[in-house]
Amino acid sequence: LTCLAQVKLEVPVQDLLTMRFARPWMKTKIEATISLKLNSCGDGNIHDIIAFARLWSSHAVWSDVKACGLTSLAGVHSDNPSKWRLDISCEHVSREEEMAALGFVQSLIVARRSKIIGGNLKEEEALIENPSTPPRLRAVATIRRDEKYVLHQAEQLVSQARKQLLHAGSDWRSYLSHLSQARVVESSPRQSCGELT
Repeated sequence: LTCLAQVKLEVPVQDLLTMRFARPWMKTKIEATISLKLNSCGDGNIHDIIAFARLWSSHAVWSDVKACGLTSLAGVHSDNPSKWRLDISCEHVSREEEMAALGFVQSLIVARRSKIIGGNLKEEEALIENPSTPPRLRAVATIRRDEKYVLHQAEQLVSQARKQLLHAGSDWRSYLSHLSQARVVESSPRQSCGELT
């Protein structure tokens, strides 16, 4: 497993527009599905995905989100929605909305994991290591194994983030500061983040 392993979390735009927190200003014409990319090293890009979810979990009115740096929802490519975000420093983001954003990310991870066939991580590893496994099946199992590791890592990071936020004090906005170092995934013996270029 290397840092090149990644998974796309698919977000149907219609789901965003019908979220109970969605505001009228959020409605915009874009492609039907947005892709958010997770990878297997560091925080796995989870900070950016949480920032995306934070925007869609916000109760803020347009003037408030503009004050926090969001200029427009127009012209965003579905594979690179980097402008669709609210940073944790935005004073118009509440603690409750932040918890809702984490729940949103968790639901995306669970939905993506449910679409991957095959066994659990140990079963995929056993299939890969079995010398009698046909080459094509081994290749498919390797891809599945890598995707499952990435999702497992992300799910553990979000779970830890929710616990940190729940127990954070008045300075709760700093709860994500150490998330990048908190890699609680059960790493594969072949994992090597040094292979990322």
